[in-house]
Formats: sequence, structure tokens, C-alpha cells
Amino acid sequence: MRTELVGQFGLANGETAWLVEHQEPLSEGVKEQIIQNRALLVEMMRDHWDDVDVAKVDPRAVVFGYYDDGTRMCLDMAVPLTDITRGTDLT
Repeated sequence: MRTELVGQFGLANGETAWLVEHQEPLSEGVKEQIIQNRALLVEMMRDHWDDVDVAKVDPRAVVFGYYDDGTRMCLDMAVPLTDITRGTDLT
């Protein structure tokens, strides 16, 4: 587990925004949140597959959730195209 300051940035209102990276092992609860959100993204992509330019797509989602202690988290989640097309007639 580690925490590292990535940077700090002055805002127009005079306040400072701090960007901090925090790494720790994922609990089973957080893993379940990721699985559920990935499944939702896959379902949404399948529903709109006809509208997707496959050459330009890199399916991603910003997922907001909670650690087990109630702390908010934000994840940048990628979903490989193989997850979207697996088990469908899209392959």
C-alpha cells in the first residue's frame, strides 16, 4: 500500500487542487463493484454496437464507488472489445 503526491495545481479561485495516487489491494467488495460496472458497460456497448466505429473505439468508463471503509474512489476502467463481442454474433 502506498500514497504518492502526483502534483498540485492552482485554481482560478485561488485554492489549490491536490492530485494524489493511492494504491492498495482491492477487497472483494471493490472487485465486485468493478465486475458489475464492467458488465454494465459491456451491455451498453452491445446495445449500441451498430452505432460504434470499431476502428476508433476504446471502451472506457470512469467508475465512482466506495472502499469498504466508506472512502470514495474513482477508477478508470477499460473494457477490451473481446469482452463486448464474446458470446454474441458480433464476433
